[in-house]
Amino acid sequence: MRELTLSERFSRLEMEKLELEFELTIPEYVKEYLYKYVGLYITEKKYVNIHNKLFSFGEFIRYDVIHWLLLEFKEQGFSKVLPFASDEGTWPFCLSLEGKTKNQVLMYQLEIECKNEEDAFEFVADSFEEFIKGLQTESSSIITKNLLHQEIRQFTQADRFFEYDFNKLYAKFGFVFTDSLKDCLKKYSGVEVVENTYTNKNGKKNLLSKFIDSGLIYRLSIELQKENLGIKIPFGLNCTNGTGWTLNSSGLVYCLSLDENTKNQVLSVPFEFVLDDKGKNAIFRLPIDKTLTNKEDAFEFVADSFEEFIDGLQAEE
Repeated sequence: MRELTLSERFSRLEMEKLELEFELTIPEYVKEYLYKYVGLYITEKKYVNIHNKLFSFGEFIRYDVIHWLLLEFKEQGFSKVLPFASDEGTWPFCLSLEGKTKNQVLMYQLEIECKNEEDAFEFVADSFEEFIKGLQTESSSIITKNLLHQEIRQFTQADRFFEYDFNKLYAKFGFVFTDSLKDCLKKYSGVEVVENTYTNKNGKKNLLSKFIDSGLIYRLSIELQKENLGIKIPFGLNCTNGTGWTLNSSGLVYCLSLDENTKNQVLSVPFEFVLDDKGKNAIFRLPIDKTLTNKEDAFEFVADSFEEFIDGLQAEE
């Protein structure tokens, strides 16, 4: 399969916004990890601290999540801490930037009622460097001690999509994934790539915001099923607001068709991200024209095959 280039996942501008809005001084070496690893899964996910407490590392977190947490910390009147990663649930790892815990890595115990700031945060490591050096794979017991101070550690990128995910989607929707689609989702699911523009044989330019993860494939497939739109595997999004989606945003879903008439073709269909009819939950919805006599007319042709689509992706000029 063609190798695509991962795009920058945390911009310098976003970093500056955080520092200005919340009056933070973020260490440069911490910034480098966010620039390089935000949104990626890594295989070094185990950390055991000096109290022999095991922590499971999830991923370095994005700007919008960091911003939301910082607003919560500010509202709670907490000292300055920078959330930079999450565990395999939703609890964030934070770097303390002031006070008696300065430079320590702490875990914010999200959704647990705490009487004070001290109870809200659990000690993880004496420093960011110690935490990074101590991250290990599940099978490793060797602590990495040979890194120079503030040297950026090279983590191993893990698969982002697993056989369990493919099997679950097959059991629910009957999806049979091609090897090329499998490889692409394992490597690029949930991240943006530099080569994000495809111009098809009809001269139509198609922008790819990101390849989507198994959870979003599942949710969009439910919507396709509700609308009786055949058997199509959603795998990517073109978001009108860039690389992500926000409430009331819209765009296109790219799908690999498994239907007889359009088999193996890449097609697109519009989506909306809106509140449900009760106004409580944000959902993906496919705004399909109910007057269509042929549901296939809801889709627009993109490419003759997934391989053609991938091979034709170019960096946007």
